[in-house]
Amino acid sequence: MARNYYIKEAAENTWAARTLERNINTLYYQRLLSSQVQQPVEDEMKAKSAPFQQDKNEFIRNPA
Repeated sequence: MARNYYIKEAAENTWAARTLERNINTLYYQRLLSSQVQQPVEDEMKAKSAPFQQDKNEFIRNPA
C-alpha cells in the first residue's frame, strides 16, 4: 500500500530522487495516515524537501 502511494505521488509531483528517499525514510505516508489533520504534515514535507525540488530534472539524472 505505501509503495503504491510513493510511486503515485512521486510520478504526479515529479519528486526528485532525494525527496522520495527522504519521504520514505521519514515515514511520510504513515504520518499522513495517522494524522487527523494532514495539511501540516504535507506542509512540513514540502518545506523540508524544497531544496531537493529546485531542479525539476533531478529525477531524471538521479533515478536511484
